[in-house]
Amino acid sequence: MTRLVADAAGAAAGSSIPGYVVGVEQGGDQRIVARGTTIAGGGSPIDERTIFRWCSITKTAMAAVVLELEDRGVVSLDEPIGRRWEFLGDPHLSELTPRILLTHMSGLEAELPEGLAEFGSGDDALARAVSEFGRLRQFAPPGAAWGYCNTGFWLLGRLIETLVGSTVERAVHELLLNPNGLASTFTSVGEIPSADLSRLALPHARDTDHATGLARTTEAVMPRARFASGGLLGSTADLLRFGRSQLQMTDRLDRVAQILVPTDSMSRSQGLGWIVEQTPAATMFDHSGFFVGYASQLIVVPAADLVVTMVGNGAAAWDIGEAVRAEIRRLLGAPGGDTPTDMADAEPGVYDYPEVDHISISGAGSRLEMHVVERDGRVESSALRPVPTGGHEVVAGEFSGCTIAALPADTAVIRLAERLGRRRDG
Repeated sequence: MTRLVADAAGAAAGSSIPGYVVGVEQGGDQRIVARGTTIAGGGSPIDERTIFRWCSITKTAMAAVVLELEDRGVVSLDEPIGRRWEFLGDPHLSELTPRILLTHMSGLEAELPEGLAEFGSGDDALARAVSEFGRLRQFAPPGAAWGYCNTGFWLLGRLIETLVGSTVERAVHELLLNPNGLASTFTSVGEIPSADLSRLALPHARDTDHATGLARTTEAVMPRARFASGGLLGSTADLLRFGRSQLQMTDRLDRVAQILVPTDSMSRSQGLGWIVEQTPAATMFDHSGFFVGYASQLIVVPAADLVVTMVGNGAAAWDIGEAVRAEIRRLLGAPGGDTPTDMADAEPGVYDYPEVDHISISGAGSRLEMHVVERDGRVESSALRPVPTGGHEVVAGEFSGCTIAALPADTAVIRLAERLGRRRDG
């Protein structure tokens, strides 16, 4: 525990993050390390009761709800959703199953082109968003390739609504939060009681306020239609409790890891809603999260009776979570760093990619360049540096440090920052 805390503190040093909490629970012993305040330069001191957005850790909660519905005989993981939703029409969407969605194997474009705020905050927000899925680009056939996909979880959330006859938020409360006593976990900012709003850690942008030099606050509210991919908010105490509840359901975690999907890391595989890593000492289940102004991490190691959490209200909190995960891996005997999966070099050409108009690769040999063309016509360019395992590292810009590569099985499909794209002439 001491080393975890030291690594977290080291990762936070010199950053503009207002605050973070690391929680460790093992064998009945619990330690909470909290630093900072809910607002840069003010607000309330952060502790285990402070409410943060859990971001994509929500996906593990969605997996828990789906597995609960499977236990109750309400859904089969391998039933094509088109059998219930004839209106979908599109054969690619109709062939998708809960298992494919939970393992990010839909092949769908990972985001809708517009922000989801346009679908409103009513109970029909998710249904309205899903009704627009016919506009999504299909980058790979269902089940053919792993590519991190938020739209797949919105589709999964809408399926849950259809199965239970209520909103996905209500289903999460009734099937997960209430049974596990997660009273300080919420499905929206608006759901937080007014008396508890002072405990909400506000999100902070990457840049700082020019006048004060402090990190700038950003909007804490998330569009309702996006909930199923990252909308839960809660305290560290509740996040540890949630992790403990999943750790204790060993049969559930066995099912999570029953069929594993290769990712862009040789050491990490995709299970049902969780990333799974087989270390020399034990199997580790984890999920990280990032949304504007927040970052999160949840790790459970059943064989070590260990739950570790990290939440923070600034972009730099991502580095804290990664430092914590690296230390857990070290303790479990895993080699340092993630080993990338062997990939192929992406060929020059124009590629469709989520949230932008397209990405183009030009040049040849060691002089390749990538150009990201936004929907409004803005262009961000970067040189590409060859990677020994295949593909190229992006040198500058939004994707700096990420690898762009083609899938060996289908070189028309690329993966960049864990998401899929496709060559337009492919």
